[in-house]
Amino acid sequence: MKPFEITGLPPDELNSFLSGTHADPFHILGPHRLGDDLVIRVFRPDVKKIDVVLDRQSRDRASQSLSQSPIEAEKIHRDGFFCATVPKATRDLAYQLRLTNWDGSERVMGDPYRYGPIMGEVDLHLFGEGQHWKIYDKFGAHLRNIDNETGVYFAVWGAKRAARQRSGRFQ
Repeated sequence: MKPFEITGLPPDELNSFLSGTHADPFHILGPHRLGDDLVIRVFRPDVKKIDVVLDRQSRDRASQSLSQSPIEAEKIHRDGFFCATVPKATRDLAYQLRLTNWDGSERVMGDPYRYGPIMGEVDLHLFGEGQHWKIYDKFGAHLRNIDNETGVYFAVWGAKRAARQRSGRFQ
């Protein structure tokens, strides 16, 4: 395992993420552009291995260099931080994660950080001013359908804490 470093992110941000105090996990996790490539970052301390499985349409639209086989994510931190590089892919790449547990069992799931945050800067600004008249559409649990993926969007607010939000499929 190489030293834990992610291009473009200061070490103090990574440390605050690992300690659970980072205010914006979407800044670290999920898909991010790195030059011409797409880097997918996943934090799953409960699994042994992660593969990025591209949807067929994504493989067809992306570079011809993408094979039919999944892309293995490299474990770059012993606490379960994984990173996979998809050559010449765009930010809207459709993919899923194949997780291999410590007992060898596998499951495929969507990446809850794939779509980015749903609550935007304007929402946060208006909420901070007390002027967001439809904040009930942003906080709490709401069914959402994004790119034919159905799941639950859930956001809460805690006094003197940054906004937290989750998006994903739950069973």
